Amino acid sequence: MFLSIIFLSAFLRTGQSYPQISAAVTGTMNSRSLWVMSVGLSLALAGCGDGGPPRYHVKGTVKLGGRPVPAGQIRFDPDLAKGVDGPAGFAMIKNGEFDTRQQGQAQIGGPILVSIDAFDGKPGQELPMGRLLRPTYSTSVELPKSDTTKDFDVPASGN
Repeated sequence: MFLSIIFLSAFLRTGQSYPQISAAVTGTMNSRSLWVMSVGLSLALAGCGDGGPPRYHVKGTVKLGGRPVPAGQIRFDPDLAKGVDGPAGFAMIKNGEFDTRQQGQAQIGGPILVSIDAFDGKPGQELPMGRLLRPTYSTSVELPKSDTTKDFDVPASGN
């Protein structure tokens, strides 16, 4: 960012064209290389970090009527009604197991609304995880503000 500002101020003060400034500043570098370098440096200096609240990984099992869910997705949404706001987490369910470290996103802990979509795991045309076994199951849990393990037993019908 700083390099971009210096370059722009030099351009405005001299009245020279962009290629002339580019050649003066970079010698043999072309203008595209200078642009790429200044954008890269700007992003690095801006600190493109994750930011936001700390996130914690969760892993566990998901059963449907006592049997492992073949495929699906589990989502961890902050419970806005309880004053918790922040990014949601998720994980893919495979053979009854999930882990936000694998094909997922960590969650923020605290009061969390959990949504589980369970599929039969038999992919078909336009059904990458197979047939939906039941409507989305939703429940509310309290997750610690640390990495944890949490198991879910989804009823075969109802919510």
